[in-house]
Amino acid sequence: MRDLYEILGVERGASEDEIKSAYRKRAKECHPDTNREPDAENRFKELSEAYSVLSDPNKRRQYDAYGTTGRNGDPFAGMGGFDISDALRMFMEAFNGGDSFGGGFFTGGFGQRERASRSRKGNDLRLTVEVSLEDILKGAHKTVKLTKKVVCKECGGSGIPAGAKEKPCASCGGSGQKRTVRNTLFGSMSTIVTCPECGGLGYTVSAYCPKCSGEGRIDGSESVEFDVPRGVSEGNYLVIENKGNAGIAGGSPGNLIVFFKELPDKRFNRRGNDLFYRLPLSFSQVALGDEVDIPTLDGEKRSLKIPSGTQFGQTFRMKHLGLPIINSRARGDLIVTAFVRTPAKLSKREKELYEELASFDEGHASEHEDESLFSRLKDLLG
Repeated sequence: MRDLYEILGVERGASEDEIKSAYRKRAKECHPDTNREPDAENRFKELSEAYSVLSDPNKRRQYDAYGTTGRNGDPFAGMGGFDISDALRMFMEAFNGGDSFGGGFFTGGFGQRERASRSRKGNDLRLTVEVSLEDILKGAHKTVKLTKKVVCKECGGSGIPAGAKEKPCASCGGSGQKRTVRNTLFGSMSTIVTCPECGGLGYTVSAYCPKCSGEGRIDGSESVEFDVPRGVSEGNYLVIENKGNAGIAGGSPGNLIVFFKELPDKRFNRRGNDLFYRLPLSFSQVALGDEVDIPTLDGEKRSLKIPSGTQFGQTFRMKHLGLPIINSRARGDLIVTAFVRTPAKLSKREKELYEELASFDEGHASEHEDESLFSRLKDLLG
């Protein structure tokens, strides 16, 4: 097991602030939301495990004194099954967060494992759910069917059938550990190891469930329902407790981590909580002015006045017609950008009229020569 200080990249005498700062920096670099490298998730969990020990004064003192916080030389032996949801919670806490959307999704603590057990927590499941801009505006209720490990009904999840008996392990006498002594140049050395016969349980079982082979779970499926919060963005996630894989031999289930993927929209582009809409206009509309209807995500059209002399790329801000700000009643804006549609085909009469108008073009061409580049970019970018 690597040295915990080495994992975080700090000296042994580092202060609490230095440890927290180092964790924040490294955890951000390998957070699974932004780092798609194959080993990013494992590095993220390793960093979070190390931080969970070194940020706790009692655990740190024990680790500094003995090189471990648990038995058998494992500094993580007391963690009780540190998985990705625990790592994500640790990350949120380190950045003064609470949970992903303020709804108590990260709850519970790290278990202290006093003795070996057959039970193991189930793995977390990751799911990507596609959401439309309408879902993001109004929120949505989703139902998904998951293929996962479910509790074996034959044995009720214990892995042991009715009538099977437990008896103390003959190899370790029920302690779950074995002491080995070997002679060296420096004398006899005693080492305590987990009993290989019972796996540290201290007992053996006469029979295991034939349906699940003693695991207490089988392949199956489950439908899970959840709500998409209003205002989510791509990369946001929701942790649904106990909806991951069933645990082994009665262990607690893992969690379901739902990541949101935003679907493209044919009408609007999103930038933060603002929506952008390209408004096609004719030469006569921009020259003379007009009043047009603008579509909105709410489903209702809103009237927008186009002043005479509107320029290509000019923007109009329609307040509070964008997307909601998460955990708030406020909304972004709808930014409308004007552009001119050039006729692809002209009738004979239309051609005559445009040729007549062309005689005035030279006088109008210089009207905006002094317009700065910054001003034009400001209109285009909103």
